[in-house]
Order: sequence, then C-alpha cells, then structure tokens
Amino acid sequence: KAIIHHQLKPLSMLSQKARLIAEGHYDEPIPDSHHKDEIGRLQDNFQQMQQSLSAHISEMEQLSDTLRERGEKLRVAYNHAQKADRMKTAFLHNMTNQMLEPAELIKNDVNALCNLDHSPNTQQASAMVDDILHNGKTITELLKNLLNVSDEEKTAGELLMTEETTGKEGAA
Repeated sequence: KAIIHHQLKPLSMLSQKARLIAEGHYDEPIPDSHHKDEIGRLQDNFQQMQQSLSAHISEMEQLSDTLRERGEKLRVAYNHAQKADRMKTAFLHNMTNQMLEPAELIKNDVNALCNLDHSPNTQQASAMVDDILHNGKTITELLKNLLNVSDEEKTAGELLMTEETTGKEGAA
C-alpha cells in the first residue's frame, strides 16, 4: 500500500496544481519531475502547459493595461476636443453677434439711400455712404480676424500632427 501511495503522490500533486490553475492561480509552479516514466512525462507536460499559460496571461494583462492607458488618453483627447468645439462655437457665436449690428446698419443706410427723393441731400447721402463704408470695414475686420484665428488653429493642428507623427516614428 505504501508503494502505491508513493507512486500516486505525483498524480495527487498534479491534480492539486491543476485545481489551483483552474481557480486562476496561473503562476502556481509545478516542480520538475525526477521520474522518467509516464507520470514524469505527464508532470513535465503539465509544467510546460502552466508556464505557457502563465506567459500568455501576463501578455494579455500587459495588453489590457496598454489598452486601458490608450483608452484613458483617448478619453482625455476627446474631452479636449469637446471643449475646443464648445469654445469654437462660442467664438463663432460672438463673432456673428458682432457682425449683426454693422450689417443691420448697412442695410438700413442702403434702404434710406434708396428711399431718398430724386434730389437727395448730398451731405445726408455722403454721411450714409460713410456709415456704410465704416460698417462694411468693421465686418471686413471681424471676418479677417476670424480667418486669422482659423489659419492659426489650422497651423497649430498641423504642427501638433507633425509632432505626433515624428514622435511615433522616433519611438518605432
């Protein structure tokens, strides 16, 4: 009976280690076998399987960590993009509001000029034309500012993309 117990001891140990691995203890070491029989080969194969499983689990954990980090970076970038979009919308709304008054004044002056009698007061007509020119210049300046900001954002975006691409190539 003692001989059978001694012969089955490696199988009992393998059974216990397999149960631990099944419970998620993938790093549970399986000792080297000193037997050259079927039980020894089985123990060696279990050891190789456990080491391979442990290596794959470690690799998956590293990939999971990398994906988690990238997800967080994407979340931060998305939040920045949303904030930039809100700022852009507010900026455009503000610029549009600044253009409404001069555009309305131009419309009113043009309508007034069109409705003057056939012999308009030269001084009055000249003042209206000056107002139209002034308000047109105001709108033009606002539009130039808007285009300049747009060009600056485009250039900054291109520089950022170039830096990111260069950084990735340098890391590769």
